[in-house]
Amino acid sequence: MSDLQKSLIDQSFKTLKVIEPKKIILSSVLYAVLGVAVAYFASKEWPSVDLIVLIFIIAFVYTIVRTLFLLQMTKRMIKTYYEYVLRLHPKADLFVPIMEKVGSNVIMKRAALFFAEDKLFMEAFKEQSLFTKPRESLTIEHGKDFFIKSMTVFEPKNVSLFQGTLANTDYNFALINHPSLNQRIQAFIKSPENKEV
Repeated sequence: MSDLQKSLIDQSFKTLKVIEPKKIILSSVLYAVLGVAVAYFASKEWPSVDLIVLIFIIAFVYTIVRTLFLLQMTKRMIKTYYEYVLRLHPKADLFVPIMEKVGSNVIMKRAALFFAEDKLFMEAFKEQSLFTKPRESLTIEHGKDFFIKSMTVFEPKNVSLFQGTLANTDYNFALINHPSLNQRIQAFIKSPENKEV
C-alpha cells in the first residue's frame, strides 16, 4: 500500500469517526427519557430517583457502545471495500471511499472511486449486511454514465464536495480533501456540455 493510499484511507476514517460529545449526550438523554416513559407507562407511576439515574446511566453506556460499534463497522467496511476493489481490479492504483455530507455530518456511502491506467472509475457495492464482505458490485467508468461537474472544498469537515451525474441523475458526494487526490480528480471534472458521449 502506497503512502498516499494509506493517508487517504486513514484520513477518510478520521473524518468519518468524529465523535461529537453533544450528539452523544443528546442521544443519551433521548434514550433515557424514552426509558423513563416506558417505566412510567408500565407501572402507571413515576419511577424512583434511583431507577431514573440507572436508566440514564444505561442510556449513556448504550450510546457510547453503539457509537464505538458503528466506528468499528465503518473501519471494517473501508478495509473490505479496498480489498474487494484490488481483488476485482488488480491494476487499480488508488482507492478512495465515497462519503456524503448530510447536514453537519459526513457518512460513508456504499461506493468508492478508484484510478486504474489513468482512468477514473466508481465501484458501487450491492447493499449487504454489516458483517459480510462485498460479493457484488457495479463498475462505472467516468465518462458517459458517470461524470463529475464540479468540486468545492469544505474545510470544516476536511472533505471535498463533488457534484456530478450518475445514469443521467444528479449525484453529489464527498471525498477526503487531499491535495494529491484533488489534483488527480481535477483532470476528470467536466461541465455538462463537455461530457463524453
